[in-house]
Amino acid sequence: RKLLEALACMGERPRDDGPPAHDLGAAPGGWTAALCRAGCRVVAVDRAPLDRTLMDDRSGVRFVKGDAFAFVPEAVDVGGWMVSDVIAAPERVGELLGRWCGKQWA
Repeated sequence: RKLLEALACMGERPRDDGPPAHDLGAAPGGWTAALCRAGCRVVAVDRAPLDRTLMDDRSGVRFVKGDAFAFVPEAVDVGGWMVSDVIAAPERVGELLGRWCGKQWA
């Protein structure tokens, strides 16, 4: 709900015809589901699995099992949105955001 509220507040949302949105630290999948409800394709990255309903091939979600901090998006997937609700020290999350923005992945 907080992601949908933030999108509504900003008056923005990821484009449904653009690159997929990336959800780093995605499990159990609340933000991934919210992005799907907004019409987006999503690359969800987490060490833990997502809710079963999001693992269905028809959900629009591509799940990548792994570390959100080590994940590198595929070249065809860059340029979209990145969201993260990963549990980590603020400095580490800041570095993650800096890397994504610096490399223009999002």
